Amino acid sequence: MTPGDATFGVAIPFHSRLDYLEEALRSLVRQDDHAWRAVVVDDASEERGARELVDGLRDERVTYVRNERNLGLAGNFNRCLREPGTDTVAILHADDVLERGYVATVRAAHARHPGAACVAPGARAIDADGRPITTIVDRVKRARWPRDPLLAGDEGLARLMHTWFVYTPAISYRPALLPHDPFPSRWQQVMDVELFADVLLSGGEIALEPTVVYRYRRHAGTTTSANARAYTRLAEETALAREIERRAAAAGWSRTRRAARLRWSVRANGVVAVASGGVGGPARRAAVRDVLRPR
Repeated sequence: MTPGDATFGVAIPFHSRLDYLEEALRSLVRQDDHAWRAVVVDDASEERGARELVDGLRDERVTYVRNERNLGLAGNFNRCLREPGTDTVAILHADDVLERGYVATVRAAHARHPGAACVAPGARAIDADGRPITTIVDRVKRARWPRDPLLAGDEGLARLMHTWFVYTPAISYRPALLPHDPFPSRWQQVMDVELFADVLLSGGEIALEPTVVYRYRRHAGTTTSANARAYTRLAEETALAREIERRAAAAGWSRTRRAARLRWSVRANGVVAVASGGVGGPARRAAVRDVLRPR
């Protein structure tokens, strides 16, 4: 299988932690399904060595590109979707790990659901050292995973607004079925939520594959953790939920409107953020207000 034959692409956005990047790449080259090609997209990182790491693999399926300037999270994700030039693209976060069956499982799901803009497979959480962990967030995600293999329409978006049960880093995409530059740069944290809402509100579908094929690393150095401590995550989730509530009302989607208004999972995340400390001042006071009242 040559790189030109592959229809499944994997893009790895890189900014720091070469040790994690090496582990992610090793998990990729060990895939049972070899019909893929991959590119590491270095977002003008100050941590040098990613190119040498890719070269050291001696695998022609894996290439390296570097942004001339830092594009930020959303900008780099958008480049990641374009860079492989394949029908389907997974954005493998550089601190995560693939199970050996990831590519085969996700490719099969895309084949079963050719009209789905995204495929969300099952995932498990690991800690900074790669040990399996189970937090209350992970328990809720498993409990809320639907039996229906497709998310669509009012019911599908309402499910997501009630509980964000998918692991976004595990998701793969069909770029042709997405808006241009689908990850909006106005957000630091909730680009994925807006993208899923855009897909469903425009009549698209999201396929669910329950097989656990991805290891999502929870550690203090992630952008998600930093945004949670600063309450940026909660503020953005609240603001976007209100936008989606308005869009759902305009579309006549009553279930989504109600779920976005109540935003139980967002407020639950807020409880965790407030209880764990984080910054004080206006950001904390705003977080408490968001937790205590849905409006």
